[in-house]
Amino acid sequence: MQIRSVTVGGERLDYFFDVKRIKNINLRVRRDGSVYVSAGVGISPLRADAFVAEKAEWIARRRAEIAERSAVIDAVRFRDGATILFLGDGYVVHAMRGKRGVRLRKEEGIMEASLPDPDDGEALNSLLERWFRARAEEVLPVVFEHAEKETAGYFGASCGLVLRKMRARWGSCFARERKITLNTALVHAPVECIAYVCLHELTHLQCPRHDGQFYAVLTRFCPDCRALRRKLNALVAPYIGK
Repeated sequence: MQIRSVTVGGERLDYFFDVKRIKNINLRVRRDGSVYVSAGVGISPLRADAFVAEKAEWIARRRAEIAERSAVIDAVRFRDGATILFLGDGYVVHAMRGKRGVRLRKEEGIMEASLPDPDDGEALNSLLERWFRARAEEVLPVVFEHAEKETAGYFGASCGLVLRKMRARWGSCFARERKITLNTALVHAPVECIAYVCLHELTHLQCPRHDGQFYAVLTRFCPDCRALRRKLNALVAPYIGK
């Protein structure tokens, strides 16, 4: 990997350039704002420079989006009095003294978090992070299994499922290994949005790129996929990386 730079509008734009066994050029803006470009063996660094310069406006917009999202994420910290989403429903955190644990009072929209010192913000944040992780491990596999059943074997045998915290995406698909990873932050999303992500990743087993064929297959199983994606990003994007 090497660091290269281009000048666009009098401004220097640095990026990481890596050669991989792929056919095209891929560009990604990381969470820290750095730009990463991977290209096939036959693609010259100069062509990569031209590609980055062409995408300069998009890179600037993407960096602004990341900075805005980071500011919102900071505000989503699990703390006493905060409203936190669980499966799409909002609950107000109520820290109280007692044996460590979390209890939902669904009718009142309250999430009771008990711990020895309710004024210890770090301990409260840690308690709720563990609770949400445990709920993700309960809920996400069930929704994923249901999504697989909805496809009635269209994508072949069942896939392996991995749950982990992801910083920039809702899920990923490794078609060759038949393994799908889901972001544990999905536990904050409505169930229909979680199902959309599951079906989205399952579609990648057959269609690696987000092209017309991909959306034709996805829409077959999830007709409201675009609306659900907008809903998911609007409601739950601030929780990515938590």
